[in-house]
Amino acid sequence: MENQDDIRIGLDPVDEIYIGAERVYERDSSAVAPNAPTGFTASDNLNGEIQFSFAGSTVGNPVPSYSIYETVGDVLVRSGAYNNVVVSIADGTKSYYVRATNSEGSANSASDDGTSLPVVTLTAPNAPTLFSASNDEAEQIIFTWVDSTVGNPTPTYDIYQDTNVLLVSGVTSPHTETIAGGTTKFYFVRATNSEGTAD
Repeated sequence: MENQDDIRIGLDPVDEIYIGAERVYERDSSAVAPNAPTGFTASDNLNGEIQFSFAGSTVGNPVPSYSIYETVGDVLVRSGAYNNVVVSIADGTKSYYVRATNSEGSANSASDDGTSLPVVTLTAPNAPTLFSASNDEAEQIIFTWVDSTVGNPTPTYDIYQDTNVLLVSGVTSPHTETIAGGTTKFYFVRATNSEGTAD
């Protein structure tokens, strides 16, 4: 056939491609597949998430990209991964690994189990109820109350006197405190956690 260009292709894998006498592709002689990432770990202590940590391949041209997989079934969890990446994961424990990939090949790290804990909703406490300060004992007051019904983390309880003077902290009901006689003071109990307080 007239005007048909001569196309010559080198051995497999393709090293060179010619159209006629013109070389239009030449394989990069320095290209090499990555070696396996090292130090792969999957965390066990995050709520609804797992943090994946690893050291990238020390060999690989072009520079490899990284993807996280579940070991069972090779299920892709995260492409474009990087060291210390945090991924939302359903509750439970599974085995994972990271794969380094470039145009020349791929290599997998050793696997590691990671556990995603149930998502915890943090809430401030509501106010303790039925607080009372009795003075039935000489120079002693017995404080009682019903603990907060809401609060995560579990709140602690502090007793205050007058407007906002701390009397004692980290107590439970009932609590007895020695108080000098002859005076009358106002008392209240405060519930506290990392999310707030309530009196």
